[in-house]
Amino acid sequence: MTYNFLSLHELQPHQIASAIAAFLKVPSDSVDVADADGDQDDRNWDAAALCDYSRVQGDISLSLDVDVQEWVPEQPNEADAALAFAVNSRTAVLYPAEENLPSAYWLVTPDPIVTRARLNASDDEPPTYTVEAVEEPVRDLPAAQVMQLPEVLQAQKIPTPTADQFTAAIQKLRESQENATDPLLEEEPGTLLYEARVGLFLWERMVRRMESGWQPSGRYPLDMYRKDLQLRDELAQYTMTAPPQVRELLSNAVQQLDDVMAQHTVQDEHGVLIGRPSGESSQHSKLGWWWHRTPEPAPWTT
Repeated sequence: MTYNFLSLHELQPHQIASAIAAFLKVPSDSVDVADADGDQDDRNWDAAALCDYSRVQGDISLSLDVDVQEWVPEQPNEADAALAFAVNSRTAVLYPAEENLPSAYWLVTPDPIVTRARLNASDDEPPTYTVEAVEEPVRDLPAAQVMQLPEVLQAQKIPTPTADQFTAAIQKLRESQENATDPLLEEEPGTLLYEARVGLFLWERMVRRMESGWQPSGRYPLDMYRKDLQLRDELAQYTMTAPPQVRELLSNAVQQLDDVMAQHTVQDEHGVLIGRPSGESSQHSKLGWWWHRTPEPAPWTT
């Protein structure tokens, strides 16, 4: 097992060894810790775990690479190991998230707080590391912006059964002999069918989040929600202009998602979504019904 940790605070080798030993449940003297740029001749290569540390600049003080021998019986996953390391070393620790996003990390503190963090490295040599944003306030990072990270939301895997069924139905329609050469069923980037399918997929992602209670965090930014409503505007336009053989399929798919949204929203009496405190204008009255309903409770206020 290999662990990759980033420590906010400077730690001495004996502190690192003790914190690693705690989550592996081995004696501290069976953990070998050494400077990655230092002399390697005196390393104990038979140790239960070997840790190479490097000093870095910025909000991060140390980068730690921990390799554990296969015969060590206690090898927790990286999330549990990072939390235990933070608690035992009394310093906040970052470790890579599961998404393929260079800037997306998990951050755990001794308190403990478990949150997401955006970590960026400068182009300097050596680079300077900055924790730009966190989803929960972290005492040791007062300059970090507290916000929900949109890149994490966008990378989240969410089932989209309605969009998948629409895609399958279109493929079946395309493969039928009478539609084999129909140019209206082409699905290249920029075509109406392509844009409609992508729009349906993105709209369903938001609706399924709503249906789940905005899992996993229970929150969703208002600006992203408004962008989703704009996607629904585009779907309405696609439905109106789609070729006849596609229109019914798209309309039925959109209606399924609209029914889910209607079940999980209430009338937006205060006009939060359209940016008005009260009243109605002719411009606002032309907006689709989805602009006049809001989730209850609103996920941007939790």
